[in-house]
Amino acid sequence: MTFFLKRSVVSPPLPEKLWEFIFDELLEKSISAHDDEEAKRISSARGDWILENGVFFDDDDSMLSRLMPYVKDVAYDESLLLWHIATELCYNTTDEHSHIILDCELSKCLSDYMMYLLYQQPSLMSEVSGIAKQRFRDTLAEAQRFFSQRGRGQLAEDCKKILEVDTSIKPAHVKGNISKSALFDASTLAKELKKLGTQKWEVTSKVWVELLSYAASRGRGNGHVQQLSKGGELLTFVWLLMAHLGLRESWVETRIRTKLIVGK
Repeated sequence: MTFFLKRSVVSPPLPEKLWEFIFDELLEKSISAHDDEEAKRISSARGDWILENGVFFDDDDSMLSRLMPYVKDVAYDESLLLWHIATELCYNTTDEHSHIILDCELSKCLSDYMMYLLYQQPSLMSEVSGIAKQRFRDTLAEAQRFFSQRGRGQLAEDCKKILEVDTSIKPAHVKGNISKSALFDASTLAKELKKLGTQKWEVTSKVWVELLSYAASRGRGNGHVQQLSKGGELLTFVWLLMAHLGLRESWVETRIRTKLIVGK
């Protein structure tokens, strides 16, 4: 999916380093899962675990408290849309040094991939999709109204126009509760991420892995099995990896089965 919510027809290309990055992130989490409850908490996280446990903010609780609502206080499908737009706004208005380009590109890739899944693979996302279609329509309508008044330019210029809008007053107080648009809430999130400087890409890429693994762990098993017969989606391979590492709701059962097989 490209910015301004144009739907992708096919899965976006995935860089070679992506699977290695996802594997390392989930392996590290499995090591942190010292007991049943922690494993369940990690598998249920959708950005909050890494924000709370990652070493990002130098004990700056204020920054943590400003980012947490975008993963904990909103529905999952809304969180996806918020982080997708915020990722695009940061990606198209940044000039980063080479040493953090990988995190930047991985963030962009996972952002596009998750939106592709949400709108093009509904069978895999049915357990977490919520009212995604309505959010999509309302956000698209707000973007269209915004640019009908200000005109369209190059992508970077358009992103800057959105970021320049004063969002000090929470958008919901302006537009009311009827609209489900995520456009300017996402702009606020992007502004918070930009305060992290180059570190924003490390934070964003790790949050995206949690958003991905959350969807994988809640997908229906038969949907994943059907995907395997077609060659498989990245989401399905993440589902299998989480089962192998014990990072699913059925993690205890998975580990018991593994022990029984090894003991034969």
